[in-house]
Parts: sequence; structure tokens; C-alpha cells
Amino acid sequence: MPKKISLDFVDYLFYDNYAIGVVKENVIIDYDKYMQITTLFLEQFKDKPFAYISNRK
Repeated sequence: MPKKISLDFVDYLFYDNYAIGVVKENVIIDYDKYMQITTLFLEQFKDKPFAYISNRK
């Protein structure tokens, strides 16, 4: 079962070796948002390889 994590601008489903992100409508990913995403992915996957699927609405 995936782990769901929601930020203000995106919803993520984390699986063992991949994640699916649904970016909310009209969101622009700026540097601060990018850093939030990077930190989240490092916490979830640590040193494991992974794939990321992005789905924009």
C-alpha cells in the first residue's frame, strides 16, 4: 500500500521504488518548492534508486 504525503502544492503517493506526484492546478515549482520536494524524496528513498512520475492537472 502506498504512503500518501500532501504538501500545499502537490500530492504524492510513495511506493517502494517509485513515486507519483500530482501537482495542483496553476502551481509553478520555484526554488523553495523544489527544495521541499528534494528533502521529502531524500527522506523517503534515502540511497535507493527510484523513479518519479509527475501528473499535472
